[in-house]
Amino acid sequence: MVAEMHPHAIELVEYVEDELPQARREEIAAHLATCGVCAEQVELAAAGREALRGTELLELPEDRRDALIMRFALDMDNREIARALGRTDGATKVLIHRAIKQLEEELGND
Repeated sequence: MVAEMHPHAIELVEYVEDELPQARREEIAAHLATCGVCAEQVELAAAGREALRGTELLELPEDRRDALIMRFALDMDNREIARALGRTDGATKVLIHRAIKQLEEELGND
């Protein structure tokens, strides 16, 4: 389990995916230079993203993809993911379940 979660974990995922405006990317880069925990989370997310390049995960809707990256690459629990996504714990559990189910279906692993 990650000892500390960045209050804007979703932005860390977007940072890795290069989906933020340049000014915000620069702010996050400056923060990462001083926060080892966040820098470690970004490195893990980037490594996970690179490993998944060309896979079905990249075809998932953004909220499902982000939830799986936070769960499995950043090792966040459902409660942390729920806070980061602004959802309830139950809705987050369902989101992750549906994302995994969608991947299974796309991969043909019923």
